[in-house]
Amino acid sequence: MAVNLLEMVKEGLPPSFASMAGGLLGESGAATGNALGALLPAIIAGVAHKGATEGGAQSVLSMLNNPALDTSLLGRLGSIFGAGGTQANAMMNAGSMLATSIFGDKVGNLSSALASVAGLANPKSAQSLVALAVPIVLTFVKRSVASAGMTAGGLASLLGAQGTLLQGALDSRLTGALGYPDPASMLATVTGKAANATHVTADRVAAAGTPAAAATAGAEDNGRSAFARWWPWLVVAIIVLYVLSRCMNAQKAPEPAPAPSPVAAPVPAAAPAPAATAPAVPTALPAKIYFASGATTLSPDSQATVDAVAALVKADGGKVDITGYADATGDAAANAEIAKNRARAVRDALVAAGVAEANLNLAPPASFTGTGGDAEARRVEVSKAK
Repeated sequence: MAVNLLEMVKEGLPPSFASMAGGLLGESGAATGNALGALLPAIIAGVAHKGATEGGAQSVLSMLNNPALDTSLLGRLGSIFGAGGTQANAMMNAGSMLATSIFGDKVGNLSSALASVAGLANPKSAQSLVALAVPIVLTFVKRSVASAGMTAGGLASLLGAQGTLLQGALDSRLTGALGYPDPASMLATVTGKAANATHVTADRVAAAGTPAAAATAGAEDNGRSAFARWWPWLVVAIIVLYVLSRCMNAQKAPEPAPAPSPVAAPVPAAAPAPAATAPAVPTALPAKIYFASGATTLSPDSQATVDAVAALVKADGGKVDITGYADATGDAAANAEIAKNRARAVRDALVAAGVAEANLNLAPPASFTGTGGDAEARRVEVSKAK
């Protein structure tokens, strides 16, 4: 069953969120609540429109690496309004850029329409509310991605499913401000992108007429891929080789598949070290969770390790330290951020597996390179708290 992001966000917001946000913005709690009710479906539709293809989902994954999207806040969103709203204001600063990444130059139109729809006293309050709500929605998406260990393809499927789940939830005045004649048109772009990302329509196959064109149509996403452009030449090369082999030895049947041996040979040599991709399931702490180069999301193998670690931590009942590491390749500051994001991903996955967040401590990396080779360095260690 598809995850309903709108219901997830609504259930995750504390009951007093609208009144606290209204107090920060100088608006009534009722008007702010009305504004959030109209705004949240529009934000989710905007994110889904951007990420419903695998290429677009990769862009959304990059957005989710923003440090302002801290999943540890989701259980205590009301706390961001404390200390004069310092944390909420910092979130809005990041949210302004994230909103532009999602809606482009339509952010102003969306804010103006939102102020009118909700009856906000100050039009600028609507723009601030957009900047506050966008990172909150993206943080819920980030938690879902981390807990399920989603790749770009998995995220595209999740976002593509929102087109159906949002039916009846969008306000036509907001979708009009975003450039769509009605809500159905906006949702159609989401479901349409998701469908085109997974299969070729019958019309395109019929129009293609040839195997080469059909392959090109299936690989097309905003223009032909490099493989599709070279496919006709590969077909010609195969035909030429076949004709030459018949001419050289008319009595000998052509080899049906001359390429398997040379293609298959490099595969075992290129396989990564077993310790990095298929770690043994831990039976005691400390435990290590490995990541691919540059990655901050859990692979299926790593998720299995996290599930085993979660069982150990829950059985022990004590607190644990979570320490992230990165290899020595590239910029040291970027590696430090990667190490922290890996630790956060493991923490979020442990919380999703039922470990109490109060028992999880994010420890600063003791060393960015760890021990051994680069594959060993790309890890997160979970150990009993000191």
